[in-house]
Amino acid sequence: MLEIFGIPYLGVTGVIGWLIFAPFFQNHEAPVAFPTRATISDLFTLPLTMGVFFSFAGLLIPLKTQTLLLQSTVMVIGLLFSVSTLALGLLLLPRNFELSTLKRITVVGLIAPLGGLLTFAWVGLVVWVSTYSVMYLVPAMIVIAALTFGLRALTLWVCRAE
Repeated sequence: MLEIFGIPYLGVTGVIGWLIFAPFFQNHEAPVAFPTRATISDLFTLPLTMGVFFSFAGLLIPLKTQTLLLQSTVMVIGLLFSVSTLALGLLLLPRNFELSTLKRITVVGLIAPLGGLLTFAWVGLVVWVSTYSVMYLVPAMIVIAALTFGLRALTLWVCRAE
């Protein structure tokens, strides 16, 4: 069974991750253990990431089932997701040239959360739409491809020296 489901998942996950994050690694001269220093503009992206996460959680979880324990769990997961995407964004920032504030916010607030989530959770969208109808698989794959190439275009824009 691993050959049927696991290997294609790993292959597509690798391709999506490479398409989105490869330009960042081409700009790095040498691997550094510590990320770039966080600026105030980077910290402004935390409420954005958490707000989007909480909005989706509010849409997915019915109001009747929202207990204090569930809300606390969603809050902790949202905080962990936001902090991990901030760390990923700081690791991705190119060190060989200075970025403008808009480009830093784009990397830390948009490319890191969406790219990280799309790289590993793309299969969730495919499974979710296939529960409704197999006819939705093609539009779902088009959405995944469009998001991947949109994030790649943003990555190439950010990695271009001014």
